[in-house]
Amino acid sequence: MSGEALSFVMYGQPIGKASVRVVEHRAFMPTKTRNYMDMLGLIAKKAVREQHWEKTDRPVGLYVQSFYRIPKGKSKRWKAEALAGQILPTVKPDYDNILKIIGDSCTDIVYLDDKQICDGRNVKKYSEEPRVVVEFFRL
Repeated sequence: MSGEALSFVMYGQPIGKASVRVVEHRAFMPTKTRNYMDMLGLIAKKAVREQHWEKTDRPVGLYVQSFYRIPKGKSKRWKAEALAGQILPTVKPDYDNILKIIGDSCTDIVYLDDKQICDGRNVKKYSEEPRVVVEFFRL
């Protein structure tokens, strides 16, 4: 029997999917993006194993919470408001690029293809511990 939801955490500052670069008619993925995707894939594989999730060919939903490091030099009041969710990060990466990197990284691990993600959301917040909290659920 498989679980109805799968969740895992990727620690560190959130990174969005960078565009493929073309140099001299050759396409390549930037190293930072490739490394982040590889790490996300490893974490997803571990979660699939531990949480008894079966790779699916059915529609799935994706809920992400992206926690950004609080910028240095901000006042105590600003920091408190940010941690309380009263100030939200309007910084790069864009919310959709975070969903893309997670969706692509989990292809052939959580589902057959990321086209199966039919419902997705990313909420950006501040935290003292930057990370991305990922939850997939069956639709």
